Amino acid sequence: MRIATFNFIALALIIFSVGCSKKFRYVTAEETGDTSWRFARYNPQSTAGIESDFRGDLNLKWEGSVSESPVGPLTLVDNKLVISGSKKRFHFFDINTGEYNGRLKVQKNSQTGMIIIDSLAYLGLCHDADEFICLNLMNHKKLWARPLRDVTAAPVIIDDRLFVASASGDVYCIDRHDGAILWTDSVGFKSLGGPSAFDNMVYFPFDNGSLRAYEAESGKLVWETDLEQPLVSRVAVNDFVYGTAMEGKAFALDRLSGRLIWQVDFPYAIWTSPAVDADKMYFGDNGGYLRAVNLSDGSLEWAFESDGIILASPIIVGDYIIFSSLDRKLYCLDKANGNLVSSREFRHPISMPAVSNGEIICVITDRGDIECLGN
Repeated sequence: MRIATFNFIALALIIFSVGCSKKFRYVTAEETGDTSWRFARYNPQSTAGIESDFRGDLNLKWEGSVSESPVGPLTLVDNKLVISGSKKRFHFFDINTGEYNGRLKVQKNSQTGMIIIDSLAYLGLCHDADEFICLNLMNHKKLWARPLRDVTAAPVIIDDRLFVASASGDVYCIDRHDGAILWTDSVGFKSLGGPSAFDNMVYFPFDNGSLRAYEAESGKLVWETDLEQPLVSRVAVNDFVYGTAMEGKAFALDRLSGRLIWQVDFPYAIWTSPAVDADKMYFGDNGGYLRAVNLSDGSLEWAFESDGIILASPIIVGDYIIFSSLDRKLYCLDKANGNLVSSREFRHPISMPAVSNGEIICVITDRGDIECLGN
């Protein structure tokens, strides 16, 4: 009996070892080609417009794990879930089946996550490496690298131009094909939330409270507005610019001029980026509240109280708002009224935003446990 048990454990360890050591490579048939998603799927603009038949049920589709904590946002591309881990590795899973597609070892951790277009991956390496790089996922060769110190958040791409922000206080526009720096601006403050883009404009929030809007092509500074509180999350942009400030402020600005439309103060600190649909803006705070405010004037529509601090930005999936709290739960609310539709409890807290393709919702805990959920 002991021998049989030992053999079973040994076989399990071998299978686990082989799975975790599997190297990921794109094949030609998997090349992404052009895509309208030029940013990580946790971006505030990235889910509200996705058609969805999700009915609010957080049923388990598949589960998995990685032997490390996430350090960058989850991203989705070509039905693959991409995880940036704390052991200098990216892991790839098939979003429909949960099959482990392999891992990619990099020089240093990447808190930016990974953006993939045409089998090319773009990511920032932090700490000693301090590079922003482009990798060919078919042969794992580095196509180009630029010495940018501690890129702070996921980049965005407009017309083959990468936009990134560095902890050094600089923002950059980079040609995604050859890595040439097309324009840069030295601001002197950190953009922890990173850029957002809309209609040939790119918007950077900074931790001194300023929000800057640039022409994407020329780098011309169009306007700068001081919100008088540190801005630590990215903004959402459509006809207006919507955002949150760290000390509890939510605001809306005119997209073209930066003129303040409204601002509302709330009692708790806010670290999350807002999710925005046609009529409401959603965000979580350190008091454990997920709030919905009216886009026209910032008035509170509803608030749902969880049992823990909310660090992960909410996402919109169809008629629902999905968010996690440090109470180890994932919540699904009716976005019209804030009523709880379903919830799911995990063994560990969740600090990274969930991601969704409109049908499946993927989430990872701070210990590397993965669940993909849906109807």
